[in-house]
Amino acid sequence: MCLGVLAKVVEVGDIISKVSLGGAVVEVVNGVGDLQPGDVVIVHAGLIIQKVTAEDVLSNLYAIYELQKTHYELNGFGYEEASKMALDDVKRFGAELGLDPKKIEEAIASFNVEEVARFFT
Repeated sequence: MCLGVLAKVVEVGDIISKVSLGGAVVEVVNGVGDLQPGDVVIVHAGLIIQKVTAEDVLSNLYAIYELQKTHYELNGFGYEEASKMALDDVKRFGAELGLDPKKIEEAIASFNVEEVARFFT
């Protein structure tokens, strides 16, 4: 399985741009046009493969939240503590991408079991 990761564009060049991935700034190849600093993109194997909107990111945050929460639960944390830690992680991640923390909380609170099932099917 291949994995694309979300990153924020820091600097745009003709062929090579710089993005922030988890706080680390790395060079990647431009695979899409019309990039601007501040854009959120998906990077796979060192190549920008897609620009995404804040709404796209928010609509998928619940899956990231659930994965983080499960990670903490599997590592011995109780449900409440795992939930809080996962929400803090998602807020930090969203802030790095330039998302409003309040919108992140609202997005997480608005999801339901059907949304999770839709995401994974």
